[in-house]
Amino acid sequence: MEVRGLDATRAKMGQVATDLTGDPMQTAMHKATLIVQRDAMKNAPVDRGPLRASITPQVAVRHNTVEGIVGSNKVYGPAQELGTRPFTPPWTPIFEWALRKLKGDRKAAGGLTVAVRAAIRARGIKAKRFLQRAVEDNAEKIMNLLGNAVSFIVRK
Repeated sequence: MEVRGLDATRAKMGQVATDLTGDPMQTAMHKATLIVQRDAMKNAPVDRGPLRASITPQVAVRHNTVEGIVGSNKVYGPAQELGTRPFTPPWTPIFEWALRKLKGDRKAAGGLTVAVRAAIRARGIKAKRFLQRAVEDNAEKIMNLLGNAVSFIVRK
């Protein structure tokens, strides 16, 4: 038995494997992260906006894999995304938030701060899942982008 074209097939497969981390795949992943970023920014809880503004996309090639990462560098980002167990939050940030909500009424803001801190001590912070929802809501678009990139690479 003689197999013809085996060397060419191996070479083509090797090239496809290399191309799967190349420009077409990275471009598709970049587009996918922008889609997720857009919806995550829409879904993010907003008081003054720094969490929403901090949501950024990144594309990296690690261990022969193209990774798309969308996230925030805000220290409270994980608590908003994933929620928390009950804990005692600091007074000042909640009081400042209450002052903004109550248009400077310090007495009412003090009462609201006490109530909000008691609720967080009792129940924690509810998960908002703004990033997860952005991925789930756009899963089909993301799969199409990446699938089209793979198809392009294989046909090349």
